[in-house]
Amino acid sequence: MKPTLSAIPVVVGRRLRQGRTDVAASQRRQRYLRSVLPSVKRSVKDIETVDSDIVPSIYILNAAALSKPHAVQQLTADLISYDTIVAVITETHLKQKHTAGVVDVPDYVVWRRDRKRRRGGGVAVYVKTSVQSTLWTYSGDDETYELLWVRVGGNVIGALYHPPKPRYDTSSLLDYLDACIHELTQHLPSASIILAGDFNQISDSDVLERTGLTQLVKQPKRGANTLDRMFVSCPATYSTVRVVTSSVRSDHKAIVSYGIRPTTMHKTTVRKPYRRVTPTQHASFLQYVSSPTFKMPELTDDTQQSFDWFYDAVLELLNMFYPVQYVTVTSRDPEFITPQIKAMLRRKNRLMRAGREEEAGAVHSKLGKS
Repeated sequence: MKPTLSAIPVVVGRRLRQGRTDVAASQRRQRYLRSVLPSVKRSVKDIETVDSDIVPSIYILNAAALSKPHAVQQLTADLISYDTIVAVITETHLKQKHTAGVVDVPDYVVWRRDRKRRRGGGVAVYVKTSVQSTLWTYSGDDETYELLWVRVGGNVIGALYHPPKPRYDTSSLLDYLDACIHELTQHLPSASIILAGDFNQISDSDVLERTGLTQLVKQPKRGANTLDRMFVSCPATYSTVRVVTSSVRSDHKAIVSYGIRPTTMHKTTVRKPYRRVTPTQHASFLQYVSSPTFKMPELTDDTQQSFDWFYDAVLELLNMFYPVQYVTVTSRDPEFITPQIKAMLRRKNRLMRAGREEEAGAVHSKLGKS
């Protein structure tokens, strides 16, 4: 009996053949996905880099040259003292020859825009390394204007230097600011915008009219003039704005502004001893040792015993007139912040909070000579 042969069924596919209508629909769908995916990509990137909870403390100063001796070290002391997250520095006077190592501040990343082919000018923005920061560039970027934009969390911070005698019309700068703000609000509608720096003779009303930003600085910073200013899109986020004397030698005062004070994590502290030395202590010591009642220990034939008595007497005088004090130094403080300097910085801050600005200025002068 012959076996019966039957064909083995083979399944090639279950998709129906597309007609012209289906092909056209598929092409439309592909074109739509190609147009949507790039914008989705940008949105995901924005969400990853934006932290709306950060209200950065800001330090603003016209430094009158960061290239002068000890200017960067003095700036470092101020940033540590005021617990600054972002520092906007104008008139940096930096050029291409000034490498990053010359102007670096420990635990900060620096963004620069140097003036080209002319001396002076320039702006820089220092941002703490613990906070993510990126450069934002306007599509119609123009190097004529000394303006630098940096994204810090959910904020976009602009550093501006408008010189007293610019090579452009002031109206053109205002138009440029208007265009930058417009593009920012289109691309980053949820970002908080902060514009700070030296505006010189530009009026607050002109900036407000063109940008819609509110000016927060009410005290004069250079004589009776308010040249350095801070404009924000959300004025309620900053509760404290003060004008202070900077440790950096400059004819401008600095601005410090705070919203929510930042908390520092993974920081170690240690109490270090130091002896405070003042002219008053010197005067008291000299008056005491010159009085008739003061007598040093008498010498004996035993050299070691005489030395021990002398040492104990001198140590007692030292502790009496120059007692040991303690100050807390953290792991965030650079090596050149000695216990004496840290104590002076804290004293200056206490005097400022108490409204005793003249005394705080005197302590600042001593810091500049340290």
